[in-house]
Amino acid sequence: MISIREEITIASPPEAVWPFLSDPAVVASCIPGATLTKAGDNGAYQGTMRVKFGPTVAQFRGEARLTYDHAARRCSIEGRGIRCRRRVSSRGKAAGQT
Repeated sequence: MISIREEITIASPPEAVWPFLSDPAVVASCIPGATLTKAGDNGAYQGTMRVKFGPTVAQFRGEARLTYDHAARRCSIEGRGIRCRRRVSSRGKAAGQT
């Protein structure tokens, strides 16, 4: 299994940053290759993600479910996607927390 982990430090107080990080449309607009296509009232979001690894480029469409704990400023994310190509079948799953 491949694991990708990245951490960044934001030089602002959490109460100033959390409103932006808890808005999926804002977060998606900051991720190169990500597009939010549909937002649900129940925490489900649909979108596409274009990923490039060296010379290989893949585009996935999928769904993510976000669960927020605003008091603790945490978000759990569970997502899954399928590659948008007819001849090749690739699937992916992801889970994480902020």
